[in-house]
Amino acid sequence: MAIFIALIFQVLFVLFAMSINLALVVHDKINLQNAVDLAAYYGAQRQAELLNVIAHQNYQIRQSWKLLAWRYQVISTLGLDRPPDPHPARSGFNLTETPFAPGGNSYKPSVCVTFVNNWEIPNNANDNLCHSPIVNIPALPQVPVIAGFIGINVALASLSQQLRAQYNSNCDTHGARNWWWTMMIFNGFRQDQRNRKEVIFKLAENLSKHDFVDLNGSPVSAGVAKTLRKNLTWGNDNDQDSPFQGLSWFNSMEGVDRKSWLPEIQITPTGYYTDVAPGSGCNAAPKHVSQLPARGTAQALLNNDNTLPGATALIPYSQGTPPAESLEHMSLGVEKNPWFNVYFGVKAQTKPRQLFFPFGEPMVFQARAFAKPFGGRIGPWHQISWNPNDSQSSGPKVDYNLPPRAAGFLDSSLDLFRLPNYGRFPGDVLGLRSRQAMAALDDPGNPLRTLKNIKMHHYEINHLINPMLEDPNLSNDPLSWNWMNNTAAGVRDYELAAISPDLFDATYYSIETNFSENYQGRLNNNKLALGIPANVPIRGDLGAHPPVVPSFNVQLQMGPSYSSLKTPRGFYFIKDRFHLLTGWAPQPGQVQYGFPNQFFGQCAIPDDDLQEKMPGSCASGGGRSGYSVKIISRDALYSDRYKIGGGQTALGALRNPPPADF
Repeated sequence: MAIFIALIFQVLFVLFAMSINLALVVHDKINLQNAVDLAAYYGAQRQAELLNVIAHQNYQIRQSWKLLAWRYQVISTLGLDRPPDPHPARSGFNLTETPFAPGGNSYKPSVCVTFVNNWEIPNNANDNLCHSPIVNIPALPQVPVIAGFIGINVALASLSQQLRAQYNSNCDTHGARNWWWTMMIFNGFRQDQRNRKEVIFKLAENLSKHDFVDLNGSPVSAGVAKTLRKNLTWGNDNDQDSPFQGLSWFNSMEGVDRKSWLPEIQITPTGYYTDVAPGSGCNAAPKHVSQLPARGTAQALLNNDNTLPGATALIPYSQGTPPAESLEHMSLGVEKNPWFNVYFGVKAQTKPRQLFFPFGEPMVFQARAFAKPFGGRIGPWHQISWNPNDSQSSGPKVDYNLPPRAAGFLDSSLDLFRLPNYGRFPGDVLGLRSRQAMAALDDPGNPLRTLKNIKMHHYEINHLINPMLEDPNLSNDPLSWNWMNNTAAGVRDYELAAISPDLFDATYYSIETNFSENYQGRLNNNKLALGIPANVPIRGDLGAHPPVVPSFNVQLQMGPSYSSLKTPRGFYFIKDRFHLLTGWAPQPGQVQYGFPNQFFGQCAIPDDDLQEKMPGSCASGGGRSGYSVKIISRDALYSDRYKIGGGQTALGALRNPPPADF
């Protein structure tokens, strides 16, 4: 009987041990998969942060382009004050969504910035040579001295000579000042996009490494290994005295050339300025910026850097475009190739020894997981479609008003699409040529037309003139600034209001409203580790002017100081910063995949009163801005049924699937 009981006990013990071992096997296997999932999620989250920075720098290029377009289309044509069709911001009538084209369809905006009502030009008195697109003023007659013994006759003759001298001087220098300002605003954009492109390119190159550096300056491998090990059971990680050896990871962008997955949208924009023809009289008309002013006095002025700073350095830029490989070649930023997916894979292997299996070879467990950033937008493609094997987008332009893509040659100067302009909302075909848009910053309380004392020296910015000068200690600010008093110029508020987010931006860009708090500090502190050269400044959002204005952000651009300048005609401006929370947002339920109406473009609890700031400036109860992260199936990465090229493009497979042995 005792033997029988002992046998029963032994059988029960074996069954108990088998049950415990089986439970531990299942537990360790599930634990390993969960830990690998979290490690992959960590790697994808680090990718997402870098993509968010790239996206925001790309949006800053968009804002810089908007600044150039507003300066060119609006402020530089404000002198058009003559009937029958004066500047919309000056006339206040016929403010409809129709093109402003004084003189008919042949009209092309031309820079003219010597009008006395708004600009302060030395010795300009009350002249306005900008009142019409084409100005024809005959030469002033010389008043002869008759009866010189009569004093008043001599005085009148002397006054006549002074007026003629002033008139001739204004005519002679008119073209030089217009040409200089045209080239200065173009070069302001050139140098701003140059800097931001360099940051984008370096971050993209960093992302192409196997062990890329995250925004905190650490290799991604360190965080992946730590995340994995912190989530393993004792059985899966029972060798506590040595580093975890069963880990490998896959960065989908490893070895992928930046030009393949993040090609640049290069353009060759151009402009016109108002110049005075040689000869008698003052006959002014639009002239392509590649042609220098006609009058000798104007040409001499361009060679005098004391009067028009940097003019001699700007002349070569008017005669051609830099090589395609140069950062100074103008572009609208980058577009992301949809056929290259950014994702992160982790694979781990463990050999846990179960409690009731102390001898022999331990069981080998292996788990694999992939996660990817999703739901964010680096920016729109230049064109609406992207075929699976193409290197860039194709078809009609997404923003109808933008210049065509540079095709390796200088396009015709007659192509008016090369003039700076942009769409304010999806489907906009007028941009800043719209009468409503030109008068959108003409609020009755502080109308644009009454803005006084815009000075040339507001644009005398050394780092915009000298392309080789990149100094982190400079302001690196392309906006206007009163360099005499080191304060903001009056027109600066209008510039910031003009570039603030609009409906087009909210539709196609991931816009971080508080980039300075959430990303810029880490980006600047770790730029060497990220591959950004020490002499390349990390520019803040447009509006920053260190050290006077050390930081700025998009939500400040949308603040009351600038919103108050906008009229209802600026219907396309985003009025609430939380309307920019247009990224992916979850539904309340676990398996609900409908549109998140209760979160999209909304925020219940802002982060204004919190010490720690949140991306998108929303702490809770709202949408998101930028990239989120999700687990993705390995099988999905091998699918050849992707329809992600827009339009009528064919189905295709990703161009960077994981290796077959991963």
